[in-house]
Amino acid sequence: MKRTTCVDVIMGYLLAATLASCGDHGTEPGYTTEPISEDHSAIADPYARWQAYNLTNYAIDQRVMCYCPNAGEIVGVYVRENVVIDVIRSSDGRSILAEVPYLHKTVEELFALTTSVHPDSVDSLVIQYDERFGFPSFIYIDVDARAVDDEGSYLSQGLRRLLP
Repeated sequence: MKRTTCVDVIMGYLLAATLASCGDHGTEPGYTTEPISEDHSAIADPYARWQAYNLTNYAIDQRVMCYCPNAGEIVGVYVRENVVIDVIRSSDGRSILAEVPYLHKTVEELFALTTSVHPDSVDSLVIQYDERFGFPSFIYIDVDARAVDDEGSYLSQGLRRLLP
């Protein structure tokens, strides 16, 4: 049965504030990005909004909280043709893709995650969508509230176009 508590929601806002306070993660070694000028925020459905941008090459900042390697690190996820090509740790500019190739996700994979979890199969599921771009900006899943190591979350923001 789905039980989203105030603690879950507060945790989501705290994680969002933490990532937002870190600001721009600085230089992007080997990659050139630019802001996205078009605005499809009037489209109500988050996935349709995301698709309207027709982005297959982009960079997005992500923070994954789980019991796994490099958890909690703010990273830049670089995506070309909807495939993660690199994950750059913000703290030192080092690629960690080889260390955790499965951990960070494209926007399409984030959407797939949101639809793969049935709310009645977990104790808590919180999903928030980016108002402008529609991608899942925050996903929190706690399979069993009594267990201490099964919950995880994805916090994503700072979308920008990845140039050739």
